[in-house]
Amino acid sequence: MPRGRRRVEAEVNRPTDLLRWRPLTGARWTLVDSFERDGARYVVARENQTRVRGLAGLTDREWQVVAHLAIDVSTKEIAYARGISDATVRVLIGGAASRLRASSRRELLEHPEVRSLRPRR
Repeated sequence: MPRGRRRVEAEVNRPTDLLRWRPLTGARWTLVDSFERDGARYVVARENQTRVRGLAGLTDREWQVVAHLAIDVSTKEIAYARGISDATVRVLIGGAASRLRASSRRELLEHPEVRSLRPRR
């Protein structure tokens, strides 16, 4: 192990530093590497993604957009209601479809959890 890494690990293990590194100690991030260059200290970390399936795995904005889609609101109307651009709505729909393993908007709307959001007629 290089000398620098041992020194960084020793510094991180001090109790006061654990407060600054709470996201790392809370298991949300994994410390991959750290190094110094030109007097600046850099830390390389990787976010630990949870493997949540279904609607619970969507971000808040994706969930809101999917909920609007489920009640037959157009992309432009969603954009207006949420105060975001039409392109952002399409990106959020694509992200939600990807997370729910749907290859199209139609498949997304046919997903069992999304269908449960539709109002009863």
